[in-house]
Amino acid sequence: MNLEHFSCLWQNPDSKDAIEMGSESAHDLALIELVAALCIEGRFKPHVERIISHFSGNVATIGYRQEVFADFMRSSVLSEGIKDVLPLLHELKELNSREGDLSQLQLLMTRLSELELYVDVLNRLSSVLDKAKVESGALQELQRLVLEITSEQSFEDMKQKLPELRRSVSNLTSLTVGINLDAQLRPSEATLLSINSERFVGKTHSVTSFLMQKKPEFVGMTSLQSRDAKRGIGAVIMGAISGNTMESGFGSGKVAISASGKDRMLATFFADLEKMLEDTTRPVAQVLKQYIQVFSHPLLHLEAEFAFYLGAAALVKRLQGLGVNMCKPELKNPEAREDHFEGLTNVLLALRFEKNGERDLGNKIVGNNVDFDDTGKIFILTGPNSGGKTTFIQAVGLAHVLCQMGAHVPAKTASISPIDGIYTHFPVEEKSESVTGRLGEESGRLNALFHKASQYSLVLLNESLSSTSPGEGVYLARDILRAFRHLGVRAVFATHMHELADVDAINQHEGSSSLASLVSVTKEDGKEHKRTYRIERTASKGISYASDVARKYAISFEQLLDVLEKRNL
Repeated sequence: MNLEHFSCLWQNPDSKDAIEMGSESAHDLALIELVAALCIEGRFKPHVERIISHFSGNVATIGYRQEVFADFMRSSVLSEGIKDVLPLLHELKELNSREGDLSQLQLLMTRLSELELYVDVLNRLSSVLDKAKVESGALQELQRLVLEITSEQSFEDMKQKLPELRRSVSNLTSLTVGINLDAQLRPSEATLLSINSERFVGKTHSVTSFLMQKKPEFVGMTSLQSRDAKRGIGAVIMGAISGNTMESGFGSGKVAISASGKDRMLATFFADLEKMLEDTTRPVAQVLKQYIQVFSHPLLHLEAEFAFYLGAAALVKRLQGLGVNMCKPELKNPEAREDHFEGLTNVLLALRFEKNGERDLGNKIVGNNVDFDDTGKIFILTGPNSGGKTTFIQAVGLAHVLCQMGAHVPAKTASISPIDGIYTHFPVEEKSESVTGRLGEESGRLNALFHKASQYSLVLLNESLSSTSPGEGVYLARDILRAFRHLGVRAVFATHMHELADVDAINQHEGSSSLASLVSVTKEDGKEHKRTYRIERTASKGISYASDVARKYAISFEQLLDVLEKRNL
């Protein structure tokens, strides 16, 4: 393997087993919030978004990532060292993006800078990986590849010659140009006098004082090259430099200036100067040709991968600092189709608490246990409004995303059979142009789901089929659940249709995924049922606690009657 075929994310980059999550599922799981939390800089957003929406379902690949993630979690030397390398990788990428539209002289300087950065990045990577004592197979392989490159004699020769080449071109810091004037004191002719190793310095004073006093070499009368110049030679010169009128020069180093064509003349003159500089730097170009086979491109993809791991490790440490339990999930065989979570929480809920200034979240966010196994792989989740049902089903989906991208999950313990896709069905607003109505749209989306999901998929439904009458909704939902059981998926269906929680009838039908009931538990507090946000595996209570909701929003009969009485009605 060489660097071009190496990846910290994919054990075999040539045959990636990426699973693409649909935009609907990404929206329902609020992945945009997770992406924002994982980005160490805004420019990495597209890369992070792609990584977590194209996760892996392969146990070996996930384990490969978990090992790399563990190195970043364990070693501050690795994290800090890679942070220092990221700007250099970004600069390399910028240099590579400029190559398409440069002059020969600009290409020479770009190539020199590229090779200098290439050497610097490899040396730094070698040092960081060595000091961090990396343990993951991926980073040990990267260390081996870097050592292999840096140990080659050609690399050592290049490393020795580049500083010398840089010094030789750095000495070219100014040009001396002579400009002749005609009888009307207009510039008529220009000649290159010398190429110098010192910069000119302009001072503002009168011509008389300049003629009367002897000035040191390289100190001029005034500066003419200001980009803010509005008139005079400075403005003309800068216009020629920044314009698009550069043409091939005459090669003599001396050109005539016509009164009506200053811009064109100066463009030609500066083209001549560039040609002369190319001739001057030709020895540098000849040396660089020795390294024509050396390219930095294979390093460029490491920037996004490193940034992802840095962001993931930083997020997990941040959540742990807030008191949120984060653990490395044990990976189970996908064939088992089992998940076991102890104290599972919703990572985005924790981030929202943090945004509101909350701390010590271990005592504020309720963790829940859930087991997808032979006793229950499809759960009917019922309970009161605002009881945490949506938060819970999002937590299940996000835990799989975090696990399969190689990171820790928000739970005390977790063991997970990787899935081959996440499919969601959350409420959406009815489109005004729809001819089928909301129920038709819901049904179409549910039908499409069965064209994609397999027995290894995770399906999350939130108040599906609530757009029709309760009786019709229950009838339709039972058929959907029977089909899910037959398919063999893992699923959670959050609903107010409590009749669905009577799962025995559906379990009698053929299928490999048993149905079970989950309930968002409440605790009686006087006349109200207080939300505990605990999700327990128990029979549905068959109550939606609508009376609590009515009192909360002041629309219970008693509250409305009180309003009318105060109005004497």
